[in-house]
Amino acid sequence: MVRDLEMTFHMPKCLLKGGRVVDPANGRDGTFDVLIDGGRIAKVGRDLPVDAGVAVVDIPSGLVICPGLIDMHVHLREPGQEHKET
Repeated sequence: MVRDLEMTFHMPKCLLKGGRVVDPANGRDGTFDVLIDGGRIAKVGRDLPVDAGVAVVDIPSGLVICPGLIDMHVHLREPGQEHKET
């Protein structure tokens, strides 16, 4: 499944259908389609139309599509003591 998604993102357009979209910045938490065009999110909505030449990936129930997550767990120390940061 992951390998199929990686290959799909190299195509000009890809439609991820039926994934749970969690996007607090835009008030979304539900089942949506996500259109990717040129490696960027072009549109998010319900039951987006499928144009010719668009690769469609049906997202299995229970999988989540969300903006990038960042692990902000860090330990800051005085300069020269970087070994204590891990």
